[in-house]
Amino acid sequence: CGRTCAPTLSSCDIRHCGESCIRMAEHTKARFVQCVVHASTAQGVWVGDQAGGCIEGCVITNNNTAGIRLNDQACPDIVDNKIYNNPAGIVVADSARPQISANVFTDNKLSAVQMLDSSGPIVENNKILQGHDIGVMICDLSKGILRQNQLCGAKSTAFELQDDCDPLLEVR
Repeated sequence: CGRTCAPTLSSCDIRHCGESCIRMAEHTKARFVQCVVHASTAQGVWVGDQAGGCIEGCVITNNNTAGIRLNDQACPDIVDNKIYNNPAGIVVADSARPQISANVFTDNKLSAVQMLDSSGPIVENNKILQGHDIGVMICDLSKGILRQNQLCGAKSTAFELQDDCDPLLEVR
């Protein structure tokens, strides 16, 4: 869904927004490359309403609710980003189906990745490092695929599974 991206916005510094610094909705497929997204009063990036697109090589930090929030069947590619110092790194909800790969997560207070409300992301080859209470939280009928992720240094739990979730955890 997020594989074909246009237009491309590159090397932007996006900050101090009253809502989301980046908002993609209604089948949008924009590409953000090497941007810094920080200090939003809500989430740094919000993608919903079946939007795709790409967030690639960005720094996403110090946002008030989440670094990235994906809702309403969103399916972007979230690739090679540094996501840190947010309450949650990425929140995937409402049947969203993103590809989340090769990112580095550190020091997001609650969790690096939350999968909620029947979401089904593919989460692979990420480094989920120190500072999170929970590395990956999967609940509310979510069914993602998690493979070849490095998890270490969670304050509480590396994986928390609850409420009829059914993820596929692969180790190669």
